[in-house]
Amino acid sequence: NWALIRNEAMAYANRDATYDDAALQKLRDGSDPDHYANTDWLDEHFGKTAFAQEHNISATGGNDKYDFYFSGNLLSQEGILRWGDDSQHRYTINAKINVNLTKWLSFGYSTRWYRGNYDAPSFVSNYASNEMYHNIARYWPIIPTHDPNGYPVVESFIDGMQNGGRFKTTEDKLDQQFAFRIHPLEGLNIN
Repeated sequence: NWALIRNEAMAYANRDATYDDAALQKLRDGSDPDHYANTDWLDEHFGKTAFAQEHNISATGGNDKYDFYFSGNLLSQEGILRWGDDSQHRYTINAKINVNLTKWLSFGYSTRWYRGNYDAPSFVSNYASNEMYHNIARYWPIIPTHDPNGYPVVESFIDGMQNGGRFKTTEDKLDQQFAFRIHPLEGLNIN
């Protein structure tokens, strides 16, 4: 277990063991969880199975004068945070058409629209999340998640995720492209 490895590392460094036999026994039997917890910090914060669904539709067609393509996509994804719900939703539409206006001139138009919605506890946005991810990957397992009164300890980030407000973003993007293609000679194309 972690405490034994810690003691072994201290021995290699010619230092006293961090945990004596009494402390090791408390870790083994869980008799003092307020001082000798056995917390898997990554599992404590991330671990629920996230449900995701994605739906697509597309259509193509055309003839010798024109061709077209259309597609749509919807993604709905729950997050993996245990103590604060997070989710994202994405919607996209793509469309493209090419038209032969004459033997020597064609026109093309394509567009892509994207909308992304993200909703999470404010605590996992930007700077705060960097600190959270950094710390939970380095916390010692003996730190409990809750104090003896049942309140989350500061190190757990639980209170911040449950009561720290929401971070909601909506991002929209629209890309469009127009193109004329001139075919003055066989094998010569000018875009």
